[in-house]
Amino acid sequence: MIEKNRRPAFRFINNVGLQYHFFAAGRMFSVRLACRAPKLSVMAGWIYDGGVREICKSDKPWTQSDSPYLDINGDVIDIRDENGEIVVEARAANGEDGFIARGKPIHSLSWMDTFSENNDEVLHLPDITGTVEFRGTTYPAKGYCKHVEWTYAPRYTGYRFLHGLIDNGEIAVWSADAVFAYKKYDYFKMVEKDGSITVADEERSSHKQNTVYAKIGERDVRVEFEELGMWELPLIGDGSDMVIMQRYGNITFIENGVKKTGVAMTEYGFGRYTDGPISA
Repeated sequence: MIEKNRRPAFRFINNVGLQYHFFAAGRMFSVRLACRAPKLSVMAGWIYDGGVREICKSDKPWTQSDSPYLDINGDVIDIRDENGEIVVEARAANGEDGFIARGKPIHSLSWMDTFSENNDEVLHLPDITGTVEFRGTTYPAKGYCKHVEWTYAPRYTGYRFLHGLIDNGEIAVWSADAVFAYKKYDYFKMVEKDGSITVADEERSSHKQNTVYAKIGERDVRVEFEELGMWELPLIGDGSDMVIMQRYGNITFIENGVKKTGVAMTEYGFGRYTDGPISA
């Protein structure tokens, strides 16, 4: 029996994307994993610490232990569930810039993927709360996880995504605007101070280059992003030719003229993801 508050063992299906990032003490710590069975596998990590540094990268496949819970082991990144606490360990090539993030998800949200009704759900953990250990010091941290499992994946895809924290990290916002093959996909969600989940009206959220717009009932929301650092991860091979770009920066959250500030990570992905059919 799998405990409800724990992450189950990692499943190796046809197409998997997994990411974690954490904000701590004016820094960001990020890991990104992507797998396309049977040949494409990549895991990488980077940090923003006044500047961007890629700390590790590998194209060697990772493994899941015999544990019934999440326990990924790679040559540069390990991710595991320790009694409901998620532990992300990234080992740096220089031996200095690696980090260990620990945190417990406050909210867990999932829904069916828009590309194919036969696909598995997409998981979001928008307000992981814990710590990051970096260069001998442990900092309070808040983070995010997204886990996408595609049994069937589009040949072409393009998406924009933002996750941010405002009001001293008390409010989490996350949003996407995407096209998977010919299917449009978008959403805007918030975890409010009282822990409630707010969702934008259907078809009333969109992304520009550095701005996200949403309409939530009578609430007009705009999120403006200011880039501080950018990192790229090409996915090339086994029929794939696309790039994932992540950016760290400041955000200004504007609701009906009232401004709040915070930090955010954006991710863009564009290109040919598979050599399969153009549409589902």
